[in-house]
Parts: sequence; structure tokens; C-alpha cells
Amino acid sequence: MYSLSFFEENSYASGNTLSIKDILHNQENLFQEPGEQGLSFGWKSHPVWVKIKIDNTPEIQETLLLQILYPLLDELSVFYINHDQQIINTYITGDRQPFNQRPIFDTHFIFPITNMGDISSIYLRAKSSSSVQIPVEFSTQTDYYQQKSYQSTLNGVLFGLMISMIIYNFFLYCSVGRAAYLYYVLFVASFIVLQLGLRGIGYQFIWPQYPGVNNYAIACSGAFALFFLMLFAKSFLQLNEDRMMQKIINLMIAFSVSIIAATFVFSYSQVIKPLAVTTMAFSIIVIVMGAQRYRQGFSDARYYLLAWIAAVIGSMIYLSKQLGWLPINFLTEHSMIFGSCLEMLLLSLALADRLNTLRKHLKKAYQDLAAQNSNLEHQVSERTGELTRALEELTTANEKLARVSVTDKLTGLRNRYHFDLALEQELNRVKRNLSDMSLLLADIDHFKRINDNWGHTVGDQALQMVSDCLRSVIGRNIDSICRYGGEEFALILPSTNLENAAFVAEKIRKTVEITQFSHNGTPIPLTISVGVASVAYGQQCKLDEIVQAADTALYQAKDKGRNRICKAPRLAVNTHKPAPVIQLSQ
Repeated sequence: MYSLSFFEENSYASGNTLSIKDILHNQENLFQEPGEQGLSFGWKSHPVWVKIKIDNTPEIQETLLLQILYPLLDELSVFYINHDQQIINTYITGDRQPFNQRPIFDTHFIFPITNMGDISSIYLRAKSSSSVQIPVEFSTQTDYYQQKSYQSTLNGVLFGLMISMIIYNFFLYCSVGRAAYLYYVLFVASFIVLQLGLRGIGYQFIWPQYPGVNNYAIACSGAFALFFLMLFAKSFLQLNEDRMMQKIINLMIAFSVSIIAATFVFSYSQVIKPLAVTTMAFSIIVIVMGAQRYRQGFSDARYYLLAWIAAVIGSMIYLSKQLGWLPINFLTEHSMIFGSCLEMLLLSLALADRLNTLRKHLKKAYQDLAAQNSNLEHQVSERTGELTRALEELTTANEKLARVSVTDKLTGLRNRYHFDLALEQELNRVKRNLSDMSLLLADIDHFKRINDNWGHTVGDQALQMVSDCLRSVIGRNIDSICRYGGEEFALILPSTNLENAAFVAEKIRKTVEITQFSHNGTPIPLTISVGVASVAYGQQCKLDEIVQAADTALYQAKDKGRNRICKAPRLAVNTHKPAPVIQLSQ
């Protein structure tokens, strides 16, 4: 469908900055085919041009999308050229521009092509203080949304894993008070911010109106991650027991502090290369220290070694891609975060192994003390009590973590993870127990206006108010109220047919409508639209089928003017004698 070629602007003989007209006039003499690394150029201070020659146009009815799957380009200009070598469309974007100037809301750079047959070639001009990479891909809108779904799921899993590690180890730190757990939590938190910057997620959702923040977040969080990594290594490996290694790690910690200070003084381009090199060098050094400690008989170091080897391998692959030594593909693009997630899991095993070692030591101490005279029995009892309390605190921490994992922090309702589990369970119960089940999907009308006009804090208050309204209407213990995502809520109503579910939905809608919501004395109208779907008793229904039915009904309610409910057709009909349906009070 297309062929790629490129040239680096510093190789142009005149040394002047080139425009698209210069490129069109001299294109045959400038461009060359990419090598094995593809369009990965490493750190370059000058612009790089890429020519996409359209060889033939497939018969595709829907709009095509040109994807540049790398979010860290400071400047990116795109020019569509027709068969007469005239410019028919131009896009100017990059991570130095406000995010809302992008043609499509995405972490990567996505450009629509409405009629591929009118285009003979596309030219890209890219420049960045980060590594210059220009992975080009065409896709249909259907393929794009599928890829986006996979990517969002992957990000959710990876970031969810890291956040879980933070919560789990923070509870362990609160329980046992060891500094290694705190350093580990701070390292993972810094790494999350680093990944938000590298993957463009922070720029998309957290600081979209402040382009300069993204580079600063990458450099600063990377420096802090290195600093806490060194502190963790010192504490976990107990390097104070070896004077030479203690001196080395202290020097490395001091150097890490100097890099943190440098991020506040020097530019991103001046800091990022030394930071990358220092991170790799220090990681290798702490691996050597871990191996030495293991040779000295420190058994906890075995998981530590495996963890950091995985992290270093992933980081080296990623940096090699950044430097232009390796091509851009799924493995090189995600190697750092995959290696780091594996590292976090192994470090959790290391911390658990340390706890297990402590238990073994306490058991042996108990046996030794029991063999001594009776005067030591009181001390044995105290030590056993301390261990019991520590284990009880750990159990409590795990229970808290389990509750946190299924609860939405803002509203106090169950979250999407709980919703999926509960809905699957209720669908199985419908099949076994011959009783109807209904699902409501509710969405706050014009919620974006509230955020835009009043701010996200008021938006959060609106979500909490609607959550309170849902609780006030739903009184049965068997019902589940969940925050489905954003301003959308889901209610699972077991043993409830479509008519009763519609009654509940209307009652919820009226409750929200009559509940006054205001900010600083100014009333703010707040209504919801509700989609209702039901599955008949004794029938098999997949989770996505009933969710799709309720979602379709919700959008019908939106299309009909909002502040109303719409019922989806019953998903299945059964000729068996129905089981009793719980009647809801009027």
C-alpha cells in the first residue's frame, strides 16, 4: 500500500531550514530508505523528514487513520500531497502544543484520511528533545478502536498492578515499620509518574493544557525513581554490614540527589541522556552488590537479583530502542514496563520470603527457649505474642486491600471490577433459579458541562450526590450499585422483571431530578438518563449481551432528549412456569 523513505535535515548541503516546498522540489535527491532499525533515529537535535509514498489505494469505504505511534515528538507537521504535487491538507501538532489541538483525542498522533484516492504521498516533519522515533501505521477506524481497546486494557492491567503493589507494601510498611517497604512504595510511585509521561497518558488526561510539564515529569520522576531505587537497595540488602559497599551506595545516593537538583536547573535534553546512562550503570552496580551479598550468605538477595535483572534487561531493550539501535515494535516499546512489572512481582516475593524467614527464625528461637530453664518462658510468650500481632495486622491489611480493590474511592460504591463479577454471578443464578434479572445503566446528563463550567471538584460532588440518590432508592441487600465508569452507574437487580426494573429506574430518575444540587448558593440542574434491560428466567445470557442491551437503551434515552428512561426488549423468552418475582413497593 505504501513505501517509506526519510532524510535528516542536517545532511542537507545548504544547512538552511527546509520548508515543505523545498522538500517537494528536491525530494528525489533527499530521501533514502530506512535500515533495519526502521524510523528510529535516537536523540537528534535536528528535524527528520519522512515521505510516505502511496503505491496503491485499496477499496475502503470508511475513513482511514494515519497513526504515529510515539507520543514524545515535540514538533510534528503532516502534509497531504495530491497527484499534482499540491498540498491539500496540513496538520501542525506535537507535545509542545496544547493537547486539544490534536485532530483525534489520543496519546499518539492520529490523523484522519477521508479519501485516500486523492493522495499520492504524505510528508512528515518531526523534531524532539527526546529520542526521535516515527513509527508509521495506517488503519481503519474499526481496527483503530480495537487496538485502542487492547491498549487501554493493557494499561489498566499494568498500572493496576503497580498501584496494587503500592497499596500492599504501604500496609506492610505501616505494619512492620521497615524502611525498605517505604522506599519500594516511593520508587513504584515515581515509576508510575515516569510511565504516565513516557506513554503520553499524563499529557492526555492530567496536564493537557501545559505541554512543558510532560518533559519535566519524565526527567524529574526518573530522577526520583533512581534515588529511591538506591535507598531501597541499601535498606533491603542491609549494606551497612559491608563498609566498602556502604561507601559505594552512599556515593550513588548522593549522585542521585545531584541529578534531581539538575532537573530543576537544566533543560530536559541536557538531563535525560545522563539520567538514562546513570540509571543503567547504577542498576548494574546494585545487581553486582546483590550477587555479592548472596555469596556472603544473605539468602533474601536471590529474589532481589532476579527482580533487578528483569528490570535491567527491560530497560536496556527500551533504551536501545530510544537510541535507535533496535527497531520499534511491541516488545521494544513495552519492554521497560514489562520488565519493571516482573521486577515488582519478584520483589514482592522477596519481601514475602523475608517474612517467611522471620517466621522460621522465630520458630527456631521458640524451640531453643523451650529447651532452657523455666525462667525464659515469659520471654518466649512475649515473642510469640509479637509474631501473632504482626500476622493479625498483616491479615487486616490484606482484608483492607481486598475491600479497596472493589470500591470506588470517590463515591464509595462498588467499582467496575466488582460489577463484572457480580453480574456474571447473577446471570448464572438466572439460568439455575428460573427467576428474571434486570440491569440499569444510568448516565448523568450534560456532565461535561458541569466539569467545564464549574470545575472537576463540583463534578465530583455531582457524582457523590447521584450516588447518594441511588442508595436512597435501592434498599434491598441483594441489589448491587456500582460506578461503571466516568459519570455512568450500573445497578444489578436480581429477581426483578423488566416492568419492576423500569419502575425502579423511573423512581431513581425522579429522585435525582428533585434533589437540589448547587455550588456556592447557585443551583445547578442535574438529571440522569437510564437504560433498562432484563433477561428472562432460566435463559442463558452473556455478560456483554445484557450490558449492550442496557447501553443501547441508555443511548435511546439520550437521543430522545435525556432525563428519561428507555427499556430494551427482553433478551430471552421462556415457556417454563415462572418463579415468583419479587414485587417492588410503589
